[in-house]
Amino acid sequence: MKRFLFIILFLSLILFSACSKTNSNDTSNKSTENDHEKTEESESENVFSLGDFEVVNSKKEIGTLESGPISVKVHAISLQRGEMNSNLSESLPEGEAEFIRMDMTVISEEKI
Repeated sequence: MKRFLFIILFLSLILFSACSKTNSNDTSNKSTENDHEKTEESESENVFSLGDFEVVNSKKEIGTLESGPISVKVHAISLQRGEMNSNLSESLPEGEAEFIRMDMTVISEEKI
């Protein structure tokens, strides 16, 4: 179990460092497209919504990382910024918040 957690931590650090590097081609392509994609979720549409957030930066199809019997396929990673819902103020910080969203699939050949 410790090995599994260590691998996930190591892979997360690799992904974060990969997202911080930008190519000049990526920035020119992003300037022609929408700079910020607005992710609007109202409370009436989604009961589990944290609030209104926008995607600040994202990368898709990061790749597959393998270490021993475990392989992690990272589909996307993004930085999101927005306002939290007022009904969540008791359990989460109020006001503007930033978080990192990582979509991944972990596959193991062994039973963990």
